[in-house]
Parts: sequence; structure tokens; C-alpha cells
Amino acid sequence: MRLYDMSLAEVTQLMSQILTESEFNSFESAVTSELQHASKADLREGVLKILKNIMGPKIDWSRITNCVQKKEETVNEYTVRFCQTAVTYSGIVDDSESVLDDKGPLVRIWSDGLVADHRKALPFLDLTWSNRTLRLLSFLGKRL
Repeated sequence: MRLYDMSLAEVTQLMSQILTESEFNSFESAVTSELQHASKADLREGVLKILKNIMGPKIDWSRITNCVQKKEETVNEYTVRFCQTAVTYSGIVDDSESVLDDKGPLVRIWSDGLVADHRKALPFLDLTWSNRTLRLLSFLGKRL
């Protein structure tokens, strides 16, 4: 039987065997209040969301710091790949648009991962995140 085919009672019973007592108490109160009348699809999504909140995201900063631009990769391709890695492993952002917020630590890690020629051009870049691409100043946009 797969998780998304289970009833709320069955999921709750299964989680009582898997989670610690305090985790289970948090889980049980969340599912009781949020998922009492949920459809099977909503139940699955809700359970996963609640478990993520209880257990926390899988954080692996080495995956992020080791995500560097490949020689044949454009800045845009690297940026998309970096953002996907950061969303998956940082634990601090939930979507790609948040990754390159210039107030966060991920911008520095992203810039450190650029190939040397592109890193030298950083003072000329507009680091505003928009439409899943880095907006470059017009005179550098065609070079990178």
C-alpha cells in the first residue's frame, strides 16, 4: 500500500510508529486540524508538507558550494542549475526567485561559482533576480 492510497487514520497510525513521540504529537495535531476532510491528493501533499515542517528540509551546503559553473555553461544555465540546487539543499529558500536575493548568503556562493572571466565582470552586473535569469547591464549582456 502506498502512502497516497491510505486514509488519514492509516497515515496517522503509520506515523506513530515512525516518528518520535514529540514529532508524532506535532504531526497528529497538524493533520487533525488541517487534513480532516481532505481529498486523497490533498492528504498526500498535506502530509508531506507537515513532515517537512517537523523534520526540516534536507540541508547539504556542500552540494551548494560545489555547484560551480562549467566551462561550456552559460551564466543563465549555471544560474538555473545553482538555483535548483539551492532550493533543494539550502533549507532557507523555497523557490528559485528567492535564491539570488542580494541580501542573502546564496548570492556570494553563486558568484564564487562563476568561471573566472565572468567573476571579474561582477562589478558590472545587475544582481536583480527577474524572470529566472540574471539581468545584465545592456553593454555586458551579449558578452556573457
